[in-house]
Amino acid sequence: MSVQDIIIRVIMATIISGVIGFDREFKNRPAGLRTHILVCTGATIIALVQVQLAQNAYQMALKNPEISNIFIYEQGHLVAQIISGIGFLGAGTIIVTKHFVSGLTTAASLWAVAGLGIAIGMGMYTIAISGFIIILIVLVLLKRLIKIPHLRRIEINYQHRETKDFIYQYFNEHNITIKDIDFKVLTEDNNKIYVTIYTIELPRKYAYIDIVEDISSNKNITKVSLIAV
Repeated sequence: MSVQDIIIRVIMATIISGVIGFDREFKNRPAGLRTHILVCTGATIIALVQVQLAQNAYQMALKNPEISNIFIYEQGHLVAQIISGIGFLGAGTIIVTKHFVSGLTTAASLWAVAGLGIAIGMGMYTIAISGFIIILIVLVLLKRLIKIPHLRRIEINYQHRETKDFIYQYFNEHNITIKDIDFKVLTEDNNKIYVTIYTIELPRKYAYIDIVEDISSNKNITKVSLIAV
């Protein structure tokens, strides 16, 4: 490989991964601009080493035909190590709580960016550019093109039946659609506790934590929690 080829591939990896990393950082995801650039550029460097080693082995075999039959070179050895190594880095971006798993998209984008780096390092520009376009569409445009309902099940415990009117009014004012209701009454210290589980569809602009904070402001509501759908 010429110096020009190496520089072009490294710069291309930096630009492509930088665009994807900028989108992740702009959306305040765990891995941002620098992480994506480093992953992609690192994968490109390793792929370049892989290519250079293959070329060196080939040249050595040409110069020494008497020993060419003993050359066994595995082209995918270093590439395989990149893919497995990125798994550990991606796992660090995944946050698991009681009801949520976040960071999966960022972990997947890191893994995909490593794939772009391998393609660029190997000189497979058509694959790299095609993959870059698809990844960018998925991260930036897919949510705008395909609207997927956000269903949540939320448990609200409250005292006094009139509190139910407050809950319905809040849902109506914020365009939250109630899909299903599960209702029961408990008795604690001679007081009735109304336990209602709502299956709701959230508008895309609302986050679960905002709803919890707003509803919890009512003094008659004793508990608000999310239940896995």
